[in-house]
Amino acid sequence: ITFNSLRPSVFDSLTGVKGSFTKVKNAIERLVDNGIQVTVKSTAMSQNKEDLINIGKYARALKIPYMMDGEILPCRSGCLEWPDNFSLSALDIEMLRRKIYPEMFRPNGRKLKRFIRKRDRMFNCGAGKTSFSITPYGRMNFCLEIDYPRYNILLEGINTCWNKLKAEVD
Repeated sequence: ITFNSLRPSVFDSLTGVKGSFTKVKNAIERLVDNGIQVTVKSTAMSQNKEDLINIGKYARALKIPYMMDGEILPCRSGCLEWPDNFSLSALDIEMLRRKIYPEMFRPNGRKLKRFIRKRDRMFNCGAGKTSFSITPYGRMNFCLEIDYPRYNILLEGINTCWNKLKAEVD
């Protein structure tokens, strides 16, 4: 679930949907309380730079995974401003990663080797296998970057949509 700020005004500004912070935060906590596996993801940008470490702490307090992505991509609907205006420097991203994920770094500062996934699937990530994306409007798809297929969880329910999504990659 995309969670880009712990400040309601910043969160709502980034989503463009007034009141979305409260809805998303409540949904995350409700899912966790019901034993549903959730991962929280943030895109690092100038507007939320000060929130990212605390979002990582929030996720750890809920005992759920947290992912921070430093790459900002243009939106499909036509951006009014180029994403580079909001991008953080590579140094800022690296320093945030060291604070958010200290277990990934050795005491000497060198990064640990990452697990390399097999490439026998449509995607080299969890898309359609262990993860999905839900828009603020209730549409489920593979991830934020892949806009197809779109299943409406408000009409069909999460289980039905999830099974349809998994069938696309199985």
